[in-house]
Amino acid sequence: MVASRFPVSRVSIAVSTLAAGLLLGGCASSGGSGDEPSPKATETAKALTTNTLVGTWGSTAVQEPNLVFDAEGGLTGTDGCNRLVGTWSVEGDTVLLSDIASTLMACEGVDTWLSGAASATLVAGNDDELQIFDSADQEIGTLERAD
Repeated sequence: MVASRFPVSRVSIAVSTLAAGLLLGGCASSGGSGDEPSPKATETAKALTTNTLVGTWGSTAVQEPNLVFDAEGGLTGTDGCNRLVGTWSVEGDTVLLSDIASTLMACEGVDTWLSGAASATLVAGNDDELQIFDSADQEIGTLERAD
C-alpha cells in the first residue's frame, strides 16, 4: 500500500475551498454601472401578465406573421410561411419564447423574420403592440394585438 502524500483532510479542505470559491464567483456582478437600460427595457402602462398577453398578435391573413399565446403557456403561429409552435413564460417585463419549432417550407416573397423570435416586450405606452427580439436581444419586428 502506497501512502498518500497529503492526508485526506487536507485534500477535502482544498476541494471544499475551491468549490466555495467557484460558487461565490458565480454570484459576482457582471460589471457595468446598471445605469444604462437594456435594449428591451420598457415603461409599460400595464404590467405584462398572462391576462395581458393571451390572444392573437399580428395579422391572421395568409402569408402574414402572427403569434397566438394560450393561457397554459402554449404558443402557435406563423412567420408568414412556416408554422411555429413552442412555449412561453413571463419574466419581469419580458415574454420568453422557448422550445420553438417550425416547419421548413420555402415561400417566395415572404419575410420569415418571426422565425428568429426569442423574446418579446410590450411597447412603451402601447399595450396592444409587442416588440419581438431575437436571441441576441436585437429587435426584429413588432406585432399588434389582433383580438
